[in-house]
Amino acid sequence: ALPGFSRTVKSARASRTMSDLAYASMTEWQQNIVRPFAGATGLPPGTVLFALALFASLPLGFGFAAVPGAFLKNLYSLVTGVLLSYFAFGTSTVTCLYMGAASYAAMALSRQRCGYVVFVGSFGYLIRYHATSASGESWKAGNIDITGLLMVLTLKVTACALNYMDAGKIRDETRRNAHLKLVAVEKLPNILEYAGWLMFPCTLVVGPAIEFREYHDWLHRKGHYGNKDEVTNTAKRDPPHLVRRYARVVWLPFFSRGF
Repeated sequence: ALPGFSRTVKSARASRTMSDLAYASMTEWQQNIVRPFAGATGLPPGTVLFALALFASLPLGFGFAAVPGAFLKNLYSLVTGVLLSYFAFGTSTVTCLYMGAASYAAMALSRQRCGYVVFVGSFGYLIRYHATSASGESWKAGNIDITGLLMVLTLKVTACALNYMDAGKIRDETRRNAHLKLVAVEKLPNILEYAGWLMFPCTLVVGPAIEFREYHDWLHRKGHYGNKDEVTNTAKRDPPHLVRRYARVVWLPFFSRGF
């Protein structure tokens, strides 16, 4: 029993140390928000920040729906997404800029090879960041860092670059398979729309990684999300509901406390 007890004590000390480090990385206003919740629930501060950010994305989604026009929606999405990430992950939010800017530049410079470049670059950056930031230890202690968000962004920028590259190679729609017809990115995205899609607050923290084409069509009410009488719209439906995703947060306290 003693070895097991010793491991438990060491684990508890490590968890407290990680929590202390998490608090040390927060601003005073973040600590003032997190400490009451962490004290009442016994959850690590990183888990509290993550859960608060996840639930905050729901009202932000309602705000997005209320904003008029595509330009303002994209601007709203970018600003609120950045603020949401900053609230949960602090200054490491700048990594989103690095990944987004590099991926967009690759698309602008070489349509013929951008999919391969973004795939290798984004996954390489994600793996390097994961290793150098020791995020595995943080996650074990319940202090969730930005690597989860970067996983979502990696999938998004890679898919967008590949869909842009493939659409350029196969311009004849009759030669495209069913999937490419749905996700093809015909021209280089508007930079604000690309940034707004990348930081879209409703799917930023844990996904799902929505396709750029789907976001574009939904935003502009085209194709699949257009009027029911449009020729391109053979199966109109509303954007997927988000409520189911928030129900998954219920398991976080149980998981973090070892139940």
